[in-house]
Amino acid sequence: QMANLGTKLTIGVDGSQSGINTAGALARHFEFENTKFILGFLEDLEELLANEGLEHVDYVHNIGNIHHVSDWKQVLGIFYRVLAPGGFTYISWVEPSIRFGSFNIKNKIAYALGSTPEQRAKIGGFLFGWWDQRHNMKQAGADGFYADLYAAFYKIITVGQFRREAERLGFEFVEGDPPLDI
Repeated sequence: QMANLGTKLTIGVDGSQSGINTAGALARHFEFENTKFILGFLEDLEELLANEGLEHVDYVHNIGNIHHVSDWKQVLGIFYRVLAPGGFTYISWVEPSIRFGSFNIKNKIAYALGSTPEQRAKIGGFLFGWWDQRHNMKQAGADGFYADLYAAFYKIITVGQFRREAERLGFEFVEGDPPLDI
């Protein structure tokens, strides 16, 4: 999205090769020349940016994955540190009441049985893939689809927890959904 708005450089980070491949294919399809996609994890964002010769960025766009990391507060702190003065971010995550109960049980089983993200994704795909594939509306590659579901434990993050941590770090809220009275 940002590449289409005339940014000098848009960097995408994804933990799966299929996610990187899909992003690259979309960038080529829409003829975005100012994009780069890096295989990596949010916990390593500062190092990944440094490898690209960057210390700060103007915008961090994070949709639907901060609840996957082992320490979401640490990652939120990384986002704050990499933002240039005056920069902004958009963050969303899984709201715990949406199909979360039955899914969280499957996620916990895969997490308990596997010792690495790769093992957990394979275990989850093997045990529950027959059922979960019906939700793979975008036909994501198996490594990315199952990594999203099973590689990392889903953390329940309430709006209040998120707001308190973001304010503690120094973030200023412009708006929120659900609307936050800040």
